[in-house]
Amino acid sequence: MGIKSKNPNVDKDGDFILRWKLDLPKKKKRSKDPFCDFTRDLLKELLDIVMLTYKGEDVKVDGFHFLNSVDIHKLYK
Repeated sequence: MGIKSKNPNVDKDGDFILRWKLDLPKKKKRSKDPFCDFTRDLLKELLDIVMLTYKGEDVKVDGFHFLNSVDIHKLYK
């Protein structure tokens, strides 16, 4: 006769509990403009999976500016 052990991956109703580790994001140097930081991070992540083109030719983007400003924000430092 064995001892019944409770499976730690199943709740009281018999449903499986999924667990995974969330890595803390790397500490990034932030500017005084959180919206600019958000936009930069979003664009960089997008550019990791897509290639922008102009008239069928690849375009390598290294910065951006908001439509209401001429200040250029670099994507890569």
